[in-house]
Amino acid sequence: MIIGALAALVLGMVVLERRDAAFYAGESVGRNGISVRAKAMIMFARLINVRGCWTSEVRIRAAIAKDRQQGPALPPVDFARRFALENITQSGRPVYRVAPKAQSPTAHVFYLHGGGFVRSITSLHWEFVAKLVDRLGCEVVVPLYPLAPEHAVDDILEFLLRSYQAELARAPGFWTVMGDSAGASLVLSLAMQLRNLEATQPDRLVLMSPALDLSQDDAADSRNPSDPIIDSRALPILAGLYGPGLDSKEPRISPLYGRLDGLPNTVIFVGTREIVYPSVQRFMQAAQRAGMPAVLFEYPGMVHVWPLFPIPEAERAFSQIARALGPSWPDRRES
Repeated sequence: MIIGALAALVLGMVVLERRDAAFYAGESVGRNGISVRAKAMIMFARLINVRGCWTSEVRIRAAIAKDRQQGPALPPVDFARRFALENITQSGRPVYRVAPKAQSPTAHVFYLHGGGFVRSITSLHWEFVAKLVDRLGCEVVVPLYPLAPEHAVDDILEFLLRSYQAELARAPGFWTVMGDSAGASLVLSLAMQLRNLEATQPDRLVLMSPALDLSQDDAADSRNPSDPIIDSRALPILAGLYGPGLDSKEPRISPLYGRLDGLPNTVIFVGTREIVYPSVQRFMQAAQRAGMPAVLFEYPGMVHVWPLFPIPEAERAFSQIARALGPSWPDRRES
């Protein structure tokens, strides 16, 4: 897949400038500094036109057809050796549990992958899951939820609600619900469902590059940056596939427009070059008005789902995610 090729290019770079090492050491490289590897990733994304498959309904449907033919990426073959790996079925869908082999999990993560609500989990997502388990010692539960357009929003959210509640009953403890892109939108929608049902909420929400507004507002926003990963024209198309017949500002489709009271502590990661950047800014304003405990980590120049890529900026974000998964809570806005 194109995203996989993009990650392989970045991983294959062996000549790094000194400031890349500074990122990994936690040193400052300048408020607006972008690492060499991130610049290479962005340039390569432009070169191979990653966003091209998101520019029209015809292209999106073609990408969906190819995705269904290939099927979801499976956990890498070495997962069974490195981790305690379980593959179970919930409501007819595969759910994976990945945990440390040599110790009890320190916490639990319910991870929802991105893909515009229409595309399957990728190898990049599994690499991120491995990173969470390896370095933080937590258990990560990965439900392969139903996808649009074969399934609509209510089917998807009902499955996620049942799956999360089943996992919470199986393993009580500190739970974080985390996701990227469309998965991050589902994280917020799931928390809203739990609140409406007066059910037990997770301890944390972590949203990476969240797609919070599938209406045309972001596409028409004059501040909307040029993101080489996904095209803003995809937003209303995906809204129609995910919620056929529904207004794109219906909170199940675009959680930006839902009630934000009564939700858990939330950490958000966004890059200033992302098409979702304007909606994340509006979300933070709405969260403040609603008294929702939310912290935003804003990264200059970063593009869509950048925390999943092997770049220094993602390493820095991972250290901030690590804080969110424990009792320590990020207590200030950072950039």
